Amino acid sequence: SGAGLIGNLLLCFIASLVLAFLPNYRMIAYELLEINALFIAFNCLPLPGLDSFMLLRYSLRLSDETVEFMERWSFFILIILINIPLVRALLLTFMNFILVNFLQLSYWFMQL
Repeated sequence: SGAGLIGNLLLCFIASLVLAFLPNYRMIAYELLEINALFIAFNCLPLPGLDSFMLLRYSLRLSDETVEFMERWSFFILIILINIPLVRALLLTFMNFILVNFLQLSYWFMQL
């Protein structure tokens, strides 16, 4: 399901509003924005337990055996993936892309 992804996007949007209109809470709002941008990036990894896995499963028509294997080893696969410099760089780049766009949204709200 995409509920986690949608929830993280909603929290980023709320943090953008807080950044724009509640100056006393900017540090907390920025941290909330940063954490949820990271969660969005992680949820886009196609591993069991993360939101994008169902898209991978049904688009590639993975067999039950493959899904069971991936479910069993997904935590270790995740640990290995985030320790590969290229994968880590891609995740951080995607996270920063999300972060910058919500910061720009916040700046746009400030101009209203």
